[in-house]
Amino acid sequence: MKLLLITLGSAVFAVSSALAAEAPSATAPASSAVSAPGDPAAHRFVTSCAGCHTVGGGKLTGPDLIGVVSWPPADLKGAIQRMQKYVGPLSDEETQALTTLLRAGDARERLKKEEARVAQSFAAKMAPPSASNGKALFSGATPLKNGGAACLSCHQAEGPGGTLGPDLAGVRLKMGEVALASAIEKSNFKVMEPAYRNHPVTKQESLDLARYLSSLDPSTARAVEIPLLLWGGLGAVALMAGLAIFQRNHSAPHPARLQRRRN
Repeated sequence: MKLLLITLGSAVFAVSSALAAEAPSATAPASSAVSAPGDPAAHRFVTSCAGCHTVGGGKLTGPDLIGVVSWPPADLKGAIQRMQKYVGPLSDEETQALTTLLRAGDARERLKKEEARVAQSFAAKMAPPSASNGKALFSGATPLKNGGAACLSCHQAEGPGGTLGPDLAGVRLKMGEVALASAIEKSNFKVMEPAYRNHPVTKQESLDLARYLSSLDPSTARAVEIPLLLWGGLGAVALMAGLAIFQRNHSAPHPARLQRRRN
């Protein structure tokens, strides 16, 4: 039932675009400036790939990429190119840079450094993320600005909640706060996408929710139990399928029996 760990590749693509679109002029105060990424490959991964993949952090929606270091470069490059349907167009230069990054021994350190830099860039442009505001948004005590359903409808965190998605108390062990915020904002999960397509989570809301979820104790996360009603529904479907097969096998004349009848 880990629907959350439900196609996130494009979840963080808008982050880099938004930052680029809002880049300050040369006369802007230094405190509000967002510097160009010092590591373009790591920046591209953090803002486009980290919603689905980690490098040594475990499986998300997509696999942990720690093992691709041993792949032939051509195979890895081809796999990256196939991700364009999720993250948008990648130039040959970007594809090659990502290939080189994922085969580098210091990839994890470079990604961690770039994630911290992106977080600082957000801090320069948005209100500081608030765990208390995020908690209120999660529970529905504060409605989402565009009318989306509260996270508690499908998820648990620090207590009772919905069971359609996983408990999110331990999500920070799987992805960093920047990737988590972007994933929340884009909501590109199979169940969430239709629900939030016309009710998008704002960038500020995503930052507050990510800060709240990142503040939780992962040891409190609980495995989501499939409701009894759902088990009953699954059993009914299986029973009906079995009856249909039985009926088909016994209602259609077997060729050998049909031949004997004709004789």
